[in-house]
Amino acid sequence: MFIGSNNKLNINEIKDVKTNIDQKLNNDDKVNGILCQLPLPKHLDEKAVIELYKYELKCDKMFLEIVLGKEGKVKKTYSDELKLYINKTHKYMITRMRLMYAYYLLIEKDEAKALKEKAAFEKACLRYPDLGEIKNEKALMEYIDSIHKNNMEATKNTEINDSMEADTNEETVEKEA
Repeated sequence: MFIGSNNKLNINEIKDVKTNIDQKLNNDDKVNGILCQLPLPKHLDEKAVIELYKYELKCDKMFLEIVLGKEGKVKKTYSDELKLYINKTHKYMITRMRLMYAYYLLIEKDEAKALKEKAAFEKACLRYPDLGEIKNEKALMEYIDSIHKNNMEATKNTEINDSMEADTNEETVEKEA
């Protein structure tokens, strides 16, 4: 169901767009989704809403770069400006928690930060209103975990192979001596 609204959201900055929408509409029982279609009603700042979508797409792009192992591209995408946006939206968006979980686990390789993020995600899911989104985000969290597990196994196998190669090289040197 789509509910039109004449509530003036008073959008001044892109950083406040999502917060304002969340505060005014998220707790309204008559609203179960937000559809953005141009042209926007006059009380909404079209440029700010478009900027909001640009940031959301950058977050999606960053996630894809993370799971595809494109560390160099992640560092470029994760600009100071995007960090600020992520920090502003992190508290109430489980998608952002999933993004940062992936970043900490797969890019920074900081399991402590990742576990903290995962715990915050699980807690947020308890009060999150969209069960479908929770299900999808949990599936993505499992996918992140599987990538991490595969990376850990690959690292372990590489270390074993390197160790065996070093032993073989030492034996060859001893035989030649």
